[in-house]
Amino acid sequence: MAGGLAEATRTAWAKSSSDRQTWLPLTQHLADTSDIAGRLFDHWLAHAVKEQWGVCFPGGVDDARLAFTWLAGLHDLGKMSPAFAVQVDYLAEPMRQAGLDCGTRADMAERKLAPHAAVSNFYLFDWLKTEHGWDHATARQVASVLGAHHGKVADPIILGAVKTHQRLAGKGPWQEARAELATWMTFRSGASVRMGDWAHLRIPVPVLVGMSGLLIVADWVASSEAYFPYRQVGDVSPPFQRSDQSDRVEDALAELAFPRPWSPTIPTLSAQAFYRQRFDWPQGSSPTDVQRHVYDLAQGRDVGLLVVETTTGSGKTEAALAAAEVIAARLGLSGLYFALPTQATSDGMFDRVSQWLLDLPEPPEDVPAWSLTLAHGKASLNPRYRALMERVDEFDRARLDQLDPEQVYDHDEDAPREGADASEGSSPSGEETGGLSNAVAHQWFRGRKRRLLASFAVGTIDQVLMAGLQSKHLMLRHLGLMGKVVIIDEAHASDAYMDVYLDRVLEWLGAYGVPVIVLSATLPALRRRAMVEAYVGRRPAPPKVARAIEAMATDERYPLITAVDRDLEQVSCEEISHQGPSRRVTWNWGSTDLKELVATVEQESAGGGCILIIRNTVGDAQRTAEALGQAGLGPITLNHSRFMAYDRMQKDVGLRSLFGPTGARPDRHVVVATQVAEQSLDVDFDLLITDLAPIDLLFQRLGRLHRHQRERRPEGLSTPRCIVLADEPRGGEGVRRGSSGSERIYGAHLLLRTAAVLDGTGPDLAVPDMVSPLVQRVFGTSPVGPPEAQGLMATALEKHRGRLEAQRHRAQPFLLDSWNPRKQNADLSTWMTLPGSDGTERRGQAMVRDTEPTLEVIVVPTDPSGSTAIQPPWVVEDSVVDVRSIPDDATARAIAGWTVRLPPMMTSNPDQLDELIRWLQEQPDVRRWEWHRHPLLRGELFLPMRLQEGGQMLATSIPSSNIQWLLQYSPDTGLEVTKDV
Repeated sequence: MAGGLAEATRTAWAKSSSDRQTWLPLTQHLADTSDIAGRLFDHWLAHAVKEQWGVCFPGGVDDARLAFTWLAGLHDLGKMSPAFAVQVDYLAEPMRQAGLDCGTRADMAERKLAPHAAVSNFYLFDWLKTEHGWDHATARQVASVLGAHHGKVADPIILGAVKTHQRLAGKGPWQEARAELATWMTFRSGASVRMGDWAHLRIPVPVLVGMSGLLIVADWVASSEAYFPYRQVGDVSPPFQRSDQSDRVEDALAELAFPRPWSPTIPTLSAQAFYRQRFDWPQGSSPTDVQRHVYDLAQGRDVGLLVVETTTGSGKTEAALAAAEVIAARLGLSGLYFALPTQATSDGMFDRVSQWLLDLPEPPEDVPAWSLTLAHGKASLNPRYRALMERVDEFDRARLDQLDPEQVYDHDEDAPREGADASEGSSPSGEETGGLSNAVAHQWFRGRKRRLLASFAVGTIDQVLMAGLQSKHLMLRHLGLMGKVVIIDEAHASDAYMDVYLDRVLEWLGAYGVPVIVLSATLPALRRRAMVEAYVGRRPAPPKVARAIEAMATDERYPLITAVDRDLEQVSCEEISHQGPSRRVTWNWGSTDLKELVATVEQESAGGGCILIIRNTVGDAQRTAEALGQAGLGPITLNHSRFMAYDRMQKDVGLRSLFGPTGARPDRHVVVATQVAEQSLDVDFDLLITDLAPIDLLFQRLGRLHRHQRERRPEGLSTPRCIVLADEPRGGEGVRRGSSGSERIYGAHLLLRTAAVLDGTGPDLAVPDMVSPLVQRVFGTSPVGPPEAQGLMATALEKHRGRLEAQRHRAQPFLLDSWNPRKQNADLSTWMTLPGSDGTERRGQAMVRDTEPTLEVIVVPTDPSGSTAIQPPWVVEDSVVDVRSIPDDATARAIAGWTVRLPPMMTSNPDQLDELIRWLQEQPDVRRWEWHRHPLLRGELFLPMRLQEGGQMLATSIPSSNIQWLLQYSPDTGLEVTKDV
């Protein structure tokens, strides 16, 4: 034996290279992974997570670190098997010559029955029991971490297949070599002296999940040739020893340039001084009572779940960020995730969080910047995020594939792993970004599976919901949330379907001890209680806590702050005084008839003014804008979800520049929008006209009305007024109805109850005094409305309950299982119970929102002849784009901004959707385009649309069974689709 390892063991390979000139021995890869795992534990993992792991071990945090580095050094034991070895013949041959006979690749036709992660799991379990006398349950728990290091757990079926097919795993010399590896790493890591002390541990599933997630990170880093150079083929020397290995790891860390995690100190400032400093408030400014109470609560209690319910525009965002900093400092957390309902609201919050980071105390001198990411599918189109990427140091882009460990070949699947968006690649340097933020968009954290691992992340609620969805690499998503404070804004925006996933995620966040801050202006009491119950989960709580939670169902106080301690010892609900007088909004009914609506706008805007009209469907919004334009009531801006991504972003920026806190405020302007104007958009209008919507959303919309103090408003609009559009009661029904489109979106039940409750309120709505009472009445179960309406409402309620039950039922198949703390013997195979096949994952990705099947396409303008692709003429005039070559990154990002979502009328029928996709994929001209080869555009569907003569209108047609779809697009109206039967 050379260097303590037999020749056969030293010939085993872990990584191959495409040029067949270099390789990475298995022993060296195990040493690299163990050592980098230790550094990640020391310098990247949040202190709070280390403490939670340490509770499970007799030696505390030190023991937890030792166990983790030991497991990291054993993770690829299963690569010492014939099923793995034969996959690269020129590396298998030295193993055969050293006595590890593995036959040929053809001999191992069934090799996928023994994936190396499962072999690692099976062998470690057996070795711990037979060689070290470990308890059955303990060995199974620990070994399951190895089985999950490729993002899928090794469930009993997979492990049974490994046991049955011993030929694939290898007997005799193979078993001896694996034993030698296991023994070598156990001594090398220092774990040999603790094996007896660990033999009867019980490690909770939440800890196993975290360890498996961090092991994946360590494995990805250690698998990159850019960080850990490979050896020349034929070099079978033992792993580097001591100082040489230490230098190797230090060089890898320097090349990786991981930003250090956030490590705030507990603020000692008063609430007033703190808010002024963090948010750059002028002298004399004071926090609201809600902001002050949230800050004091975070300072004085071990907060687990914090629910802040107060009016729009009252400073919830600042309160949440203040609480996050205090809580993170007190608990030793290393970042935050800010979740919002949509990509547009995420973009707006990203700017605010970036500015907040600038106002935080400077990072320590040895931490050039923290890591920051924007977590949604169109992140690269956000100007500020793109600037963060572009401001880091340039480096050799030819190395991008090497720098991305997810591109390393996974020989168990014979294909490269799905990696990060190459379009997002840039320098891993941690240099400060010149005033953009105290953080950088570090290259390593831009892959879609790694975004949540950045210290600071802003994105859609989907990123949180997917933590409740069984899918490959789920443990990475959980690891990304473990060491953070999670902020969920506009919590009322989720439906019953999404709530199933959110509640399951809250249950796991409670198990991890992750603090969660929930923000809402209008949260039904039953929903508040459900979120608290979810966070508590199956953990035992004192009777007083259970009683307090039960009482939440009827608590109508407002503004209200609900707090649950992490240890469940205390739950409180405190009403906060509202500063200043209650705001009164005068309201009245209006008609959904377009002629009457136009007449109303004409009358109300006679003296000027800025009017916001919110319609519940895109079609109604488009028809309303068209009718107003024909009546000469402009200028008019239309905003909805069926614009190109680029145009949507421009419209949001334009709305803020005109109607924001410091906006230009035109004398007269009408904005027609859908729900995109309902949430997290800091704009202010003189008059609101809105379709009937559920009462909580109506109050959200009122938040866009007289939001800011103005020196002067037009005559007749000097006090806040709202007109609610609904149809007159039909014969004998006794209550107004929402439009057919509104009922399709929200269902009749909540609309009928909202209309009935509004009818009983009188001409004024007092904010905040009436917010909670009215919301609770609409979402409650007591009868509302006149006697003659009860039959209609009973029918609507029955349909509503059926709809909710159907939503909850549809959410179940891919839902992550609950954690039961009483099941102390559980391992990771009980955590994720669905097979992790690619097909299952692709189907599951669409499961976190209950929407009709939709399809996003990239609209490609062409000249009138259709022969030449051009940029949108309202963006760049007369600019031809070359479809015959791969675009550069900047051009690809621009093209990605031309995406638009087709309407449900085209996609809701599955057969029709399949036919549409085939037609888009088989366009002869488009199939020859080279754009498909750019990583950002790979897999996208392109829809060429001809520019019409003399304008900016694009048009095309798409054939379908028995009909022809006629499509038009303009920057003023967005996408319009009609049928030509």
